[in-house]
Amino acid sequence: PPRSFFGRRLWIAAAAIAAVVAGVAASGVASPWYYALMMRRPPSSLDVLLITLDTTRADHLGVYGRRDAVTPHLDGLALGGVRFSQAFSHVPLTFPSHSSLMSGLLPTRHRMRDNGTTILPPTVALLAERFQAAGYRTGAFVSAFVLDRRFGLDRGFDTYADDVPGADAAVGGDPSERSVRAAATVDKALA
Repeated sequence: PPRSFFGRRLWIAAAAIAAVVAGVAASGVASPWYYALMMRRPPSSLDVLLITLDTTRADHLGVYGRRDAVTPHLDGLALGGVRFSQAFSHVPLTFPSHSSLMSGLLPTRHRMRDNGTTILPPTVALLAERFQAAGYRTGAFVSAFVLDRRFGLDRGFDTYADDVPGADAAVGGDPSERSVRAAATVDKALA
């Protein structure tokens, strides 16, 4: 195995990270021989898609057994990729959780413990920076103000679309609660 989290086989780390953010805790994973094969011979090119869903329960997704689920696109992605049966978030808040996800560090190391109150230091290496350095084109399409570029998670992305209307306006309420509907974010990403 690689010596560091971001070792020579970035794609393995990316697949593991994708599971963490989904917060999935159901049964049924790819067989162990599949993972052993992936570790021995990485593909020459690999597209990596990381989708994070806030407050989503695995037992409400079709791929994890919900018969009446209305998640056909997520189910299709999961069935055509690598799916994990257990994943855990290090902190139940969006920004600190994404900071762990993108850095491979625990909150005690990266020091992000709340939404909208701190900036991730530039000394913390991020997954997107590693992918970019490896020649990948990178993009992020953000739906929540707490992931705004001002907090430091934008490093390493060629595109970081984080427009959340009303986040800077004095319209009352907590700007950290501002978000964009998923359909609008997906439309931006597809464009």
